[in-house]
Amino acid sequence: MSAPARPSSRFARFGSALERLDAAWTKLDTRLVVSLLAVEILVLFLIVALKGLATQGDSRISGMVFRAALGAAIGTLVPRIFVRTEPKQKKVAAIGLAAGFVLGLASGTRGSEFFANVRDWIAASSSFALFGGAPGFVKAITLWVALIGASLAAARGKHIGVDIGVRLMPERARMPMVVTAWIASAAVCFAASVGFIDYIITQDFHADEGVCARKLQTGAVSERAGEITCIVRRDLFLLGRQASLDAIVIPHVMRGEPFDKVLDENQWNSWLQSGSWAAHYPMEKVTSLELHTGDSTLRKMPLVAIPGGENPQDMLLREFRLVVPWGFVMIGLRLILRALLAWLGLASVDPNLAHADDRGTQADRTAEADAEAAAKGTT
Repeated sequence: MSAPARPSSRFARFGSALERLDAAWTKLDTRLVVSLLAVEILVLFLIVALKGLATQGDSRISGMVFRAALGAAIGTLVPRIFVRTEPKQKKVAAIGLAAGFVLGLASGTRGSEFFANVRDWIAASSSFALFGGAPGFVKAITLWVALIGASLAAARGKHIGVDIGVRLMPERARMPMVVTAWIASAAVCFAASVGFIDYIITQDFHADEGVCARKLQTGAVSERAGEITCIVRRDLFLLGRQASLDAIVIPHVMRGEPFDKVLDENQWNSWLQSGSWAAHYPMEKVTSLELHTGDSTLRKMPLVAIPGGENPQDMLLREFRLVVPWGFVMIGLRLILRALLAWLGLASVDPNLAHADDRGTQADRTAEADAEAAAKGTT
């Protein structure tokens, strides 16, 4: 299996620049995937932990099992932070595991009402609610990871493809065929991104209706793009307003107070009167959300209200869906970059390399050349 041919001196500088771009892009995608997976794991742990700690009644046995397992895990990990020597680490970790298991089991259902209150607040009246709750947020992150993973696969030539035609062709004809196929695939990705963005702006953002500013005059792409920009700004403003409500509610929730009993009429009206609502909504619609019942016992759910009556729950999922067309554009660009590298002889089109380490980087070729030179010198 031969390495890709070296580019001619005429295109060497251009090829080197493309390799650096490819390496930097791959590094960025890798870091994004790792970061997103870390966030996803953290949120999933939060969901499971709150559900386990909040169980009571008929489900208390499963909750106690979870507490015992959590206590054992904490008892095992914490000693490793403070004890440095390995023999002592093992002994202390064993003691910590047993102690954590017993303490977790002995805690029974203590604090379950507190954790249930936190769980319900996060799901129904926190910033997470604007993303469809923690499960909706996790689904959106999973979509991001899938698209970035597809971009990484396209960059390394490891994307899904039917390569029987390539394997049957003479080696000299492989490169033109594979490069053409990659460019055609990129064109399909770009076409798909246009279709997705048109669907999203129509079905999710309702841009054709002119809901943000006014009825659209022509329905041109530029006009609808301006409408989406306005809607995204509104949504980000509402997220900021929800964050301000979270800041008010969190101290009360941490003290064990029911999250839906925090905001009275005066606090709600004061919150509505703050913030730059006029920059995004007609003030008469904002004022209509105020409460003037005179009932001191009335409490308001600490969830942002949208002037006009739109449901705020799941609202920000439409921004997450914008990553789909953007992801297809990135995959298409990676395919074109791969095709350019192959045309310059900096990436292999050998289908067998789809299941092996990519040998198309400059560092790999240099190391291989040095190894060959050393072998020749010894013989």
